[in-house]
Amino acid sequence: MMKCALFLGCLVASLLPDSGWAFIGEPAPRLTVAAWAKGGPVEIKPGTNIFVVEIWQTGIKSAHESVLVFSELQKQYRTNGVVVVGICDESVERLNDFLQIEGTNVAYAVAADTNHQTSFAYMRPIAQRGIPYAFIVGTNGTVLWHGWSPYDLVQSLERIVAGQFDLKRAKEIETANYQMQQYVDFLRTGDRRTGATGRTLLANRTNDVVMLCDLAREIVSLPPGLKRDYALADEALTQAEKAATTNLDRIAYVRALWLFESGHPEEGIARGEQALAAAQDSQDKKLIEAGLHRMRERLAADKNRQPAAKPSSGTNAPSGGPGDQAPGIPTKP
Repeated sequence: MMKCALFLGCLVASLLPDSGWAFIGEPAPRLTVAAWAKGGPVEIKPGTNIFVVEIWQTGIKSAHESVLVFSELQKQYRTNGVVVVGICDESVERLNDFLQIEGTNVAYAVAADTNHQTSFAYMRPIAQRGIPYAFIVGTNGTVLWHGWSPYDLVQSLERIVAGQFDLKRAKEIETANYQMQQYVDFLRTGDRRTGATGRTLLANRTNDVVMLCDLAREIVSLPPGLKRDYALADEALTQAEKAATTNLDRIAYVRALWLFESGHPEEGIARGEQALAAAQDSQDKKLIEAGLHRMRERLAADKNRQPAAKPSSGTNAPSGGPGDQAPGIPTKP
């Protein structure tokens, strides 16, 4: 019994950020670039501006969509002192080639990184490797938000501009995301602590409807090749469904994703359609519509392939989301 208690204590400790780990609330790194290809130069510093910094590459699948999203943000919030910056983690030549095609769509400052200095400065503190990835820097020069979801970016920027951003909640979300990343790392390496870590993640989110919902979404959105603990995701969603008085559309949509991924695609799509019909928020509607489109495409593609064994709803069901990243509805700080 004593050994078990010690093990769980060590596990919980291992899920907490190391001393000094955090990025939200810390001063934002300076921008070190080889050249400004459009707009600029931009200097990140305390003052009257809010900065949105995206780390990206021209060769990623979503490059065109990314340009449209960040151009729209710049146009919409320019009068609010928002400065959008795209830092391309590639050579000046590669960026200029891209701008020959997409340049007319780019309505914000874009620069080529210098030996990955800027991308490393922003990504390493949060152990983030995937791009595109974005950061919001407040007027005091500190990082207020970071993430990959355009929806979450827009929601957070709206709150920051309106003076309604909850920094304490943002830090809680950052910690939860860090813990989830550790869980995924355990999965990748086949660590024997994976199961217990998942239970700890669930326990840490007790009565937090948004966090429970996001835990389930993260699990069903895990990259191909990783075993998804559908039972754990189901338990998180069930807890959220019992406790929720708000965020009902969000929970319904994540339940749709869970059904789709755990071997019940038609039922998942039907549940997603119900969530779409009930959704009130325009951004929620857009994300659910996008998710449904991807689910339908995947189901059609699966039906055109050779018949395969039906996946189980347990932890060994095959992975792979409706898209590059499952279009869930992320946490709103």
